[in-house]
Amino acid sequence: MIRLFAAIAMAGSVMAISAGAGTDFMTGTQILKHCQSADPRSQGICLGYVEGAADQIIKPSAPEICLPAGVGAEQIRDVVVRFIQGESATQLLAARPQLLAALIDAFPCQKQ
Repeated sequence: MIRLFAAIAMAGSVMAISAGAGTDFMTGTQILKHCQSADPRSQGICLGYVEGAADQIIKPSAPEICLPAGVGAEQIRDVVVRFIQGESATQLLAARPQLLAALIDAFPCQKQ
């Protein structure tokens, strides 16, 4: 759990620096709105964001995430939505660190 909060804090710091530089980013609230919408365009924005962010996060530089074979964008979306819904205090923050924390929580690597 401490690693989870550390990952959120670290990623949040990076996003805060980026946001201060004038970079726009999606918040957890915005992602929830798109992911929970019945509008196909919003659903596409949701899946595109989640899949793109996950592609950037899940790589050798994130060894704490072990995504099982066969996990698709829809399952990752569901994990992220549940996580953001449960973290109301961080919903107004950047979505990417929340996505990272959700993936670490849902798909942790087994310690050897």
